[in-house]
Amino acid sequence: MTTKNHKYISSINTSTPSFVKKSFERTIPADTRIESYLFVINEGDRFRWMSGESNTHISNIYCILENYHSKEFLFLKALENLIKKAEFLQLSLQLEQELISEDDFFSELESNEDKYLIKLDENFKIENFKVISHIMNRLGRNFNSDEISEMFSIPIERVNDYIDDHLNKLHP
Repeated sequence: MTTKNHKYISSINTSTPSFVKKSFERTIPADTRIESYLFVINEGDRFRWMSGESNTHISNIYCILENYHSKEFLFLKALENLIKKAEFLQLSLQLEQELISEDDFFSELESNEDKYLIKLDENFKIENFKVISHIMNRLGRNFNSDEISEMFSIPIERVNDYIDDHLNKLHP
């Protein structure tokens, strides 16, 4: 269906609630970009849906939610890596105290890599350094590059590059 060379939205995903569908079933040209939002809030066993055209207030709410999600992800990553480090140190201590053999040590590491080894996230987004900086400031302690890399699974080169870029911006 076209009018004045515009294609109109003609189908809506049937999993979308009907009141949300109605707001999208307006005759909007498909090539027109509309900034809109759809929030789903879980309230016990019910969901509440809110939708509409985006504005500054909604954009700010979205930024707050996105920031919260990023912080939560990074806090959980740091905790997960701390647990892995503690497990590895415990295994190393058993080896040092000769409670296990060197063969048992390496066999345990090979068979349970996910329990002991921190895997680096090669797709780490540079924007997350702002969140990490906030976390570091709240901890009230200075961390070196290796600690940041290990804590948040970031390749050390990325950490060093970020620090160098940040220092160059502060002290050109």
